[in-house]
Amino acid sequence: MVRVSELEARMEVYKLKHMELRIEDLLAFPLQIAEHVRMGVAEANSFKQECADMSKKVERLVQLLRQAARFSSGNNMNNYSAGLYERPTKRIMLEVTKALERVLVLVKKCKRSGILKRVMTITNTADFRKVNLLLESSIGDVTWLLNISTSGEDRPEYIGLPPIAATDPILGLVWEQISIVHVGTPDQKADAAVNLENLAKDNERNVQIIIEEGGVLPLLWLLKEGTVSGQEAAARALGQLARDQEQVKAMRDVGACATFTHILGNHATSMKVQVGVTTILLDKAQSQCTHTTLFLPFFSVGNSVMYNFFTFFQCVGSALLHCLGLGRVKLHGRFHSLLLRMMKHKKSWPRWVQSDYLWHC
Repeated sequence: MVRVSELEARMEVYKLKHMELRIEDLLAFPLQIAEHVRMGVAEANSFKQECADMSKKVERLVQLLRQAARFSSGNNMNNYSAGLYERPTKRIMLEVTKALERVLVLVKKCKRSGILKRVMTITNTADFRKVNLLLESSIGDVTWLLNISTSGEDRPEYIGLPPIAATDPILGLVWEQISIVHVGTPDQKADAAVNLENLAKDNERNVQIIIEEGGVLPLLWLLKEGTVSGQEAAARALGQLARDQEQVKAMRDVGACATFTHILGNHATSMKVQVGVTTILLDKAQSQCTHTTLFLPFFSVGNSVMYNFFTFFQCVGSALLHCLGLGRVKLHGRFHSLLLRMMKHKKSWPRWVQSDYLWHC
């Protein structure tokens, strides 16, 4: 058993480094604190009933943490497998640890050892009420975390917001929609992607939250492997998430270019999906050239799919040519076919592309 002084030192490290820890380590440390709480409750010689009631909540929390540990035996969402959603898990485990720390401090005060210490550590029922509220919030957070990590028939129809997001409901909503994109049914995934698109429209803060909370990667996976409706919704959502250089870089860093290459080079991909992906790239080329240059390491001559595709856009105008640094290269057969298909969907393109002389080349 770890000594209390060593445990307190570990608590400080945990608070500072929790975003860097593995899910297994995040869950293991609160369980260690809970074990010390059990010992403290057994040794308490004042407020025994309050300590016992508080201990019941701690036991309920321990049960949920162990259940979460079983979930974490699968890979996390970054690997597309069933498991706990990493971003809210890290935030929730930090709050759980803080709550258990408060419990441990309180039960230690209930172990009297002399009149001086009894005077210096006055405890009352109000202290227990505050700590019980923290425990109830932690129980609600972990329960919510388990619910959003569940797929199929076991997933509740209505999950609601976790207590941790009470002051920022958008954060809780974003977490829920991202989790659905990851573990929902095909129809649920498409609906969640549409919801993320709507959240991102004309709201820079929501865009930043979706990116920071890991929403790009599940959308890329949906774009690559989802149903046609899911792919179309993912393409539109990703288009809303690539507004400036930092956001485009965040998309590239999690593999957007490889996914776009797959979509544009796959004959089986829906035309609407290909148009959606290309619209993302064209919008970035039009708005700021530096955005598109972030994709250049993936658009090398050796990558024939993307290289030939972008030489196709030699007709779009000087802005795109300046960004990509490509000369006029003869269009290959597969992209000539793509052009003919795209002309049928001209209305799906941005207005600036519709008015360009692309359609007269």
